[in-house]
Amino acid sequence: MHDPSPNDKKEIELQLINSNPSDIDIPQEKQFNHASAKPPEPQSRYNKLGIYFTLLSVFSGVVVAVIWKWNPDLPSAEVITLRSIFVCIMSYYLLKKQREKSLQDLFSIQYIIIGIISSLSVVTYYLGLISLSVSEATTIYATLGIFNGIFGLLFLNETYPMIERLLGGACFIGVLLIVRPPFLFGEEKQSNDTEELFIPRYVAALIMTLSTLLWALTQIMIRKMKNGINSYSVIFQSGLTMTLFCICYMIMKGSFQTLTFAGYFTALLIASGSVYATYTIIKALEYEKPSVVGLFGYSEIIFAIIADVLIFHIFPSLLTTLGMTIIIASCLFLLKKAS
Repeated sequence: MHDPSPNDKKEIELQLINSNPSDIDIPQEKQFNHASAKPPEPQSRYNKLGIYFTLLSVFSGVVVAVIWKWNPDLPSAEVITLRSIFVCIMSYYLLKKQREKSLQDLFSIQYIIIGIISSLSVVTYYLGLISLSVSEATTIYATLGIFNGIFGLLFLNETYPMIERLLGGACFIGVLLIVRPPFLFGEEKQSNDTEELFIPRYVAALIMTLSTLLWALTQIMIRKMKNGINSYSVIFQSGLTMTLFCICYMIMKGSFQTLTFAGYFTALLIASGSVYATYTIIKALEYEKPSVVGLFGYSEIIFAIIADVLIFHIFPSLLTTLGMTIIIASCLFLLKKAS
């Protein structure tokens, strides 16, 4: 063999410099392709912001309930009507301050539908409450987390893993221990007024279930719009629809009771709390699935019991404490998975 010439050496060196490793080493090609393949996606974690917004919304709802119970002598229908008018004024002011939407955009079909469904949920809730005790109503409404998970799976194709179903069931058991509905525990006899109920009890239970379904559907629609939704537009439409419902009721009732300063101030506080509660639940649904939002919504009853102890000096029983423990443990477990 003869030694290569200097020109041949330069050619060989240039080929080696410009060549890819895959050109001379086939095993490395397999290694490269393996490395470039997408790694398996990590298990999705829960969004902390969605959980925190849910807790803020729940807490705001309890504050509204405390304000409502603070002066039970106020005329309910008139206060609710004025509260709805204040909600419209506040949300429209905040909307114009953002300069994001015009008045015409406020009346888009999506916002109108959400406003109607959410208002119907409120109306059916109070209608069912006429013939149900608070404990019975709370127990029925506690199925919201379960309905959220089912609707999210059916209409949004969002996952509803077994752990969320189990924790939702555990929270529901906790709610049962806390409210101890008479139709299950039989602790207290219903008063004789039950014979004069406006509607039969079983019908009221169905109406309360309908209210729960409507509110779950409202959350699903908000979740579907997600980042394309304007929170204040939803709040405005809900307040406007509720105002129209109240006005129709007043006309049918044929009378309107004049409110004092306390009535106006109470309506203003309730409206402020309602706007904040609705805004935060909408933000929660932007970040997290309805099933998770519904699960953390069970914490509302814990905040309510704390309010009873600190403000109304009503202390929980042993079963109530056990139920609270179950709910807190379930929520903390899910919160830990979010970290």
